Amino acid sequence: DLWTLHPGADPQVFLRSPANELHPQISPDGKWIAYTRRSGNGAYNIWIIPAEGGEAVNVTRLNAGHSNPAWSPDGKYLFFQSDRDGAGLYAMALKGEGFRKGDVDFKYEKPADPVKVEIDFTDITRRIRKISTQNPDGDITLTKDGAIYFTSERDIWRANFDGSDVKRVTTGGDKVAMRVLRDELPNIDVTVTSDFSPVLAEGLTRGSL
Repeated sequence: DLWTLHPGADPQVFLRSPANELHPQISPDGKWIAYTRRSGNGAYNIWIIPAEGGEAVNVTRLNAGHSNPAWSPDGKYLFFQSDRDGAGLYAMALKGEGFRKGDVDFKYEKPADPVKVEIDFTDITRRIRKISTQNPDGDITLTKDGAIYFTSERDIWRANFDGSDVKRVTTGGDKVAMRVLRDELPNIDVTVTSDFSPVLAEGLTRGSL
């Protein structure tokens, strides 16, 4: 199930289903929710539902593993982990012109105006591309400059928006979770070590946002 929680109010059921729902993420304009759903046959797919309620749509549609959806700040792409064509980081163009199968690259432009997310669900699975073979464990996060951070192999990794220049940015193999702090601290990333003690990731500055 998916639940909503508003300040000062009790939790409310937003979506009830016999499946398991995980990793809900609200779109940049607040109009959509992407989440992972585990079906009865054991497959994990990414679904999108209007934030005001309505029909949920399976946007990955494959008996495989898909998890940890993350919206791009410009509202044009949805990133996620999958093993649908080998384990790695995948991107989905939400509209037909985002990219076509066989395109060499795709670019990110920081939005200057308020973002409006528009989704063309027709043949949306044809607009899925594997952009990196480095397989995220979780916490896929995109910054407003289009950089991608995620945890993998118990460390934090960084990639460009198109999946290029993938780099491990922490060492030690004890990072099991990550959160980006945008305003409160001079460093942007907080990791959680294996003993659940929060630490700041070294070498990541506010300029990375």
